[in-house]
Amino acid sequence: MTRLGAGWLIVLAAAVQACGGASVNPACAQAEAAFSRASVPVDLNKKMAELTADERTAVCNEFTRALTDSLGTPEWTCMAASHEPGVAGTATCQASYQDCLQTAPASMTVMYCTDKMSIWDCDITIGQYQACFNDYNAWYRATFVSGPTCAPLNELVCGQPSSAACAAAPCDYVWFD
Repeated sequence: MTRLGAGWLIVLAAAVQACGGASVNPACAQAEAAFSRASVPVDLNKKMAELTADERTAVCNEFTRALTDSLGTPEWTCMAASHEPGVAGTATCQASYQDCLQTAPASMTVMYCTDKMSIWDCDITIGQYQACFNDYNAWYRATFVSGPTCAPLNELVCGQPSSAACAAAPCDYVWFD
């Protein structure tokens, strides 16, 4: 998952630095609605840089929970793998996808969050960050599950994340130190 997730996150991060219009694709809307949105247990009006170490830990735990619940499933993991270049469109992809569904762990922890990440330097509130985090990652999930299995990934199948929070908060929503 690390290799797959990191590779796709880099590609998608480059493709969607700005937030744009929402998709009218019903499959995308349904997949976005299925994202397990984060709800951080801190004062949403507090600036990112003002969060205490304990608050950052609580925020990290909640963001990791949201991503794990939505992207740490065999269904999502295997669907994402079916779009990987070199796999998508091959004769063996469908069999590999079915095998993946049978052998993937029931759940895996997705991503990581540390006190060294650049997100803590964003000049926004944690509420603004959370809003774009939720919108961006719901869109990200939908982009992978809304296209056909084993087809090349269509990065625009769900348009771009649509959130005023994203436009107001140009921070790192793809976690790399």
